[in-house]
Amino acid sequence: MIEQMNRWQQRYGIAEWQQFWAPFENDVVRNYFAAIYGHWSRRDWQAARHLLSDRLYETNAFWQKMYVERGWFNRLDNLRVEQIVLAKIDSDKFYEAITVRIFAACNDYTEDAGGKIVGGSKTSLRRFSEYWTFVRRSGAQRHDKPYSLSQCPSCGAPADNMGQSGECGYCGSKISTGQFSWVLFLIEQDEVYCG
Repeated sequence: MIEQMNRWQQRYGIAEWQQFWAPFENDVVRNYFAAIYGHWSRRDWQAARHLLSDRLYETNAFWQKMYVERGWFNRLDNLRVEQIVLAKIDSDKFYEAITVRIFAACNDYTEDAGGKIVGGSKTSLRRFSEYWTFVRRSGAQRHDKPYSLSQCPSCGAPADNMGQSGECGYCGSKISTGQFSWVLFLIEQDEVYCG
């Protein structure tokens, strides 16, 4: 991992790893985690569209649809990130990818439309970890301020008009490709992550 970090620092002229890692950990990983799982819990998956790769969005949209059809709500209350650990850095001439292991906790439960618990627990805290892989195009424009979760990274318009295909309804840019900034490409559970 040290070698990957050193190559990253050289590539971007960063003197200390923390110059990159602190903003990435806070502005990308923590903010995306809260926003994505917040939208999931509210069954407002479309609002997270601009943060996700096409495949990840579509996969989870399938599960959201199933929950809606059954009248279920999957809730992640009291969600908190406890630790973020760098797992892997990859880059080639087209893409850059950073995988992190996120240790988190929440009250994870599913309830029906009447509020009856059909799975999980409202009161027992569930601790878990997941591997999240973020990607962006090599040479993506670097912005002085962090990527906004509420704006199109191309035109700056509100992210309230994102199409199903990840296109901004204002400027037409497809923003889920990593061209402008990081998108969440993959979520893997501990038991399937191979590094």
